[in-house]
Amino acid sequence: CLERAQTFLEVPRLEVDDSTECRFRNLMALEQCHYPSEAYICNYFVLLDYLIDTTEDVELLVGKKIIVNRLGSNEAVAKIVNRLALEIMETDSCYNALAEKLNHHYDQCCNRNMGHLRSTYFSNLWRGTATVVGLILLGFTVWDIIKTYK
Repeated sequence: CLERAQTFLEVPRLEVDDSTECRFRNLMALEQCHYPSEAYICNYFVLLDYLIDTTEDVELLVGKKIIVNRLGSNEAVAKIVNRLALEIMETDSCYNALAEKLNHHYDQCCNRNMGHLRSTYFSNLWRGTATVVGLILLGFTVWDIIKTYK
């Protein structure tokens, strides 16, 4: 459980501007017609479509510097990504192994609980310090109660 405590997913950066949809539509058409077994751009946008459903998802990816938003609107970025992945025939994705690893990682209860603890109690230095101090005080309190009843 703790041996894989630092697991990261690296996603290539995407810069979204006014010409993004047209440019990637052309590249995706080229891939689907001439290189169907090596459709890396199509698979990338299908992966992004799985990650992006709302403007909050785009906001998170912009915050993590996975998406560079030159449009100004997170809603417009979500619509572009969802439209680009709309009619893609996904036969054999290069991200299948990655998706299986992610699902396996998420299905492990320990990983979900560690992620929840990190995001809730250790999201920044002060909250983590307060959590540790609180646990120490709780331990001293329990120890003092047990000591008085002996």
